[in-house]
Amino acid sequence: MPRKGFDRLPNTAAGGLGGGSPEEGMARRITFSYVVGLAFIALLAFCLHLLLDSVIARQNDAASIINVAGRQRMLSQRIALAANTLVLHDDGDARTLLQEAMQLFERSHRGLLQGDAELGIVNRPSRAVLALYEGPQGANASIQAFLADARLVAASLRNDAEIEAALHRLTKLATGRLLDQLNEIVARHEAETRETVRQLRNIQIALLVAIVLALIAEAVFVFRPLVRRISGYMNELYSLATIDALTRLINRRRFMEQFAHFQALGARTGLPLSLVVFDIDHFKRINDGHGHAAGDRVLVAVAAIARASCRSTDLVARLGGEEFAVLLPNTGSQGALMLAEKLRAGLARAEITEDGIAIPVSASFGIAEALASETPEEITRRADMALYAAKQQGRNRVALAPT
Repeated sequence: MPRKGFDRLPNTAAGGLGGGSPEEGMARRITFSYVVGLAFIALLAFCLHLLLDSVIARQNDAASIINVAGRQRMLSQRIALAANTLVLHDDGDARTLLQEAMQLFERSHRGLLQGDAELGIVNRPSRAVLALYEGPQGANASIQAFLADARLVAASLRNDAEIEAALHRLTKLATGRLLDQLNEIVARHEAETRETVRQLRNIQIALLVAIVLALIAEAVFVFRPLVRRISGYMNELYSLATIDALTRLINRRRFMEQFAHFQALGARTGLPLSLVVFDIDHFKRINDGHGHAAGDRVLVAVAAIARASCRSTDLVARLGGEEFAVLLPNTGSQGALMLAEKLRAGLARAEITEDGIAIPVSASFGIAEALASETPEEITRRADMALYAAKQQGRNRVALAPT
């Protein structure tokens, strides 16, 4: 069976270089979802950009249309005033003013109906606006009659009676029906512009909401699982780097990191700290005589006995091979000695068999109480020297390092 901690890693041997493992399949699905989500958000952002351009262009066009349409009212009054001035006073300046106003009025009229880039008008009018121009009583008929009379007055080629009649009709249109029609056209343009801009802004809000929802969906269904899996892999990698895969005890690296922390804490608080290191006696004989599987079983059993014999605040580690260590916070050398004897007795009572054959287990122990001036490496070195002394004295015993 695969060891815990390795059973979730991608099985490249089984999946091959083609990547058929579940983890690789999940990675491909997450990548695909991420790319699709980003593409969808980019598409929405592009649509929003086009919509904003459309809103701006529509507002600019509407402003130009309303400006030109509103100017038509002013030009109609200017034409009427210039025509009256010309008839009453035969003023050459009034004739020039009348002709210029007529030209601008007529061009603006064509621009409002057909568009004129120079006037800033891009879009043609709607059917509702065109309806105001059409028919015998529409604005177009009034404008054509108005311009015809204005041309007649400006030319002054007919008799006085005809000029007077044209001036009368022109003035009546400028102050009556034509003015009302031009006012109605301006009002219609303004109403349509407000409605169009309102619709475009509603679409803009909908797109913004869609983008926000897409971002939320991306975060919930893509980034969150991705972060969770990455976090899980980071924790697993940290576990693989700091936990012994066989015994599930912390390894030397993690042990020394924690040792440094407890040593610094003990140095500040003055609380005692002791280290117990122990080594399984004649472990090579166990491997050679019973096989490495039996050796692994012994290591697991020793780790379990060590955990069961220690407090929850004690730190138990496998330093490597058959060597173990226990760090005892707030414990002096005598307390460490008691624990070591407890461990030694527990190992002696352990019932470990291989193919029905009992495997006797014993261990040698070295103890060192930490001094405030020492580093973890120095304390470990003294404990190792005590362990070596216990082995020299015949093994299966506890030795205490001098302070």
